[in-house]
Amino acid sequence: MLVYFGLIAINLYLIFIPNFYKKNIPCSMTFPINLLFIAFFISVFPAYIFHGQSFVSSMKAYMIFYVFLLYFILFRLQFTYNEIVKICLSLFFISLFIYLIDYLTLPDALFSSQNPFERRGTVTIRFSGQGFTFLGTFYFLSRFCRNGKIVHFILYILGFCFLILFSGSRIQFLSVVLNTFFVIYFYRKEIKRYFLYIIPLLAISIVTGIYLLESYVAGLYKLAIEELSTFETNIRYEAARYFTTDFQSNLVTKILGNGYPATGEYGDLFQVVTNYGFWTADLGLIGFWVYFGIIGVIAWLIIFKRIFFWETDHRNIFVKAYFLNLLLTIVLGYAIFSPGYMITTVLCMFLFDKNKQDRLLSKEKTS
Repeated sequence: MLVYFGLIAINLYLIFIPNFYKKNIPCSMTFPINLLFIAFFISVFPAYIFHGQSFVSSMKAYMIFYVFLLYFILFRLQFTYNEIVKICLSLFFISLFIYLIDYLTLPDALFSSQNPFERRGTVTIRFSGQGFTFLGTFYFLSRFCRNGKIVHFILYILGFCFLILFSGSRIQFLSVVLNTFFVIYFYRKEIKRYFLYIIPLLAISIVTGIYLLESYVAGLYKLAIEELSTFETNIRYEAARYFTTDFQSNLVTKILGNGYPATGEYGDLFQVVTNYGFWTADLGLIGFWVYFGIIGVIAWLIIFKRIFFWETDHRNIFVKAYFLNLLLTIVLGYAIFSPGYMITTVLCMFLFDKNKQDRLLSKEKTS
């Protein structure tokens, strides 16, 4: 059944591509997404030749990546920008509800994709869809900066706290803080209108946050300093060294990738290395390269280039914040190819290009 679904998805992809090219969106995500699918397709061959994974097994394993087809489907079905934003915000509220339920039902969290665990003075809860928590948090921060409504600020604070307190992640903490300054800097002119209202509110929130999170932040900082001083013995450094050297069969796998593992001998190999604490998920873009080679890496670099070098406006600022979070995970993280984040990533790609399309159509009507 999975194989048939994969074949249907690929056929839909081939059908929707010609229709999409009629949209004429400059610097769209079409090209890098196509590169991703080329990388997926090519990598099944080294997976078969060097790791004995059959084409059928690869097609089943690659099911999680077919979500990128949704980008074309949304355009083909003529979804609007506002419709997808509403969907994203609904999932944001659902994610907050899931966080709360999981926390209240510890240690047997109802919705967690893996057993929650305590670390760094907090509890780490993981479930599919956490990308929408991040996206919604910065959507409401941008709304607050534009209209000064306290309800939007409260929703931003809720998202901020859930992202920080239920992750125990230094990258997550750094990303949330940096993106907060990124959004505030973009809206610096709008904030002037609410200066006497917004600045004291932000100042009180920052002071309160520092007071409540002092031990937590200090712990993260101490851990970062310790790992920098022992960098060469760090488990992630050793994992990166292993996957870029000993794991690679030859030059072909370094260029084309090793393919994504399914159950079987190739999947068992990954199970063995994870017993040593080596996870491709911890390596960000390096992990993606291990699976899909140089073409996959180039595709992601193009995506980031098109996101960050295109003009920023109030309708894509929160999307850029989301991709800045993904960029930070390239250093140490897994969100760039986590099934729980990919659906958010694809919807953000659609929102980014749909915004371009709407602006171009608006200019044509006024000219």
